[in-house]
Amino acid sequence: MSAGQQSVIEIVLTGETWAVNRSLDIYVFSNDKKHPVQHVVVEYSTLSERYFEPSLLDFGVVPSDRLPVDRSVKIIESKSGLAETEINNAEVFPSAEFMGSRVKQENDLHRRISVTLKNNAPLGDFYEHLTIVDTANGLHYRLNVVGSVRGEVHATPRVLDYGEINRNANDKNDTIVLHSRNNDPQISILSIDTSESIKSFVFSELDSEDKSKFTVRLSTRNYDGAWTTTEISGSLVISCIDSQEQIFSINIPVRFRMRVGRVLNE
Repeated sequence: MSAGQQSVIEIVLTGETWAVNRSLDIYVFSNDKKHPVQHVVVEYSTLSERYFEPSLLDFGVVPSDRLPVDRSVKIIESKSGLAETEINNAEVFPSAEFMGSRVKQENDLHRRISVTLKNNAPLGDFYEHLTIVDTANGLHYRLNVVGSVRGEVHATPRVLDYGEINRNANDKNDTIVLHSRNNDPQISILSIDTSESIKSFVFSELDSEDKSKFTVRLSTRNYDGAWTTTEISGSLVISCIDSQEQIFSINIPVRFRMRVGRVLNE
């Protein structure tokens, strides 16, 4: 597009095998120097009689000393009949270790789902999905859960989202920098743990001179899964210490999508 021009990105909903109420995250990458990545949330539903209120469960910025924190969302049915519907499961994935959920029926039309951010939530931004399964009625719901836990130390960038990458593309490097509110110059990284789901792709190396920095390398050459576009997500958990010898833990979500083309030989 030239300056001042507009364009349209067409998104096609191909259909669902079950009734669903869901939101879809779309990331648009461009060479715009000020805003290179645009995040668009598209909400869609094949349910005509149920909806969420609110449609996005946002914890906002939560100081670490104020945990645990609860937020809630309602499932509302336009017709009486929800009382006969049993929700068999309501969980937050993939971070159930620091988030929990429970379902409570208020009346025939409303059911409230409470989500708790627990005491052991690591510092940093989080982006999760509340998955609600009602197997008795064949219904699957999905709701985005966002927020940020803040303490004395935070990291930049707070999320590593590589978008879609191709197999055997060049490795991608990112530098993670730790900061504190009082600009403590003595923040040091003690350890960096990588979750199993991304361990084959993501490697980290501490800066030899600045102990508050480390380099993350994404390698695309270790892919041996299905021949399809595969979403992969995980996290880096960074343990660090400041000049007061306080130890902090920071969580950095890592996401990317591997696009692999299959070749059939005669």
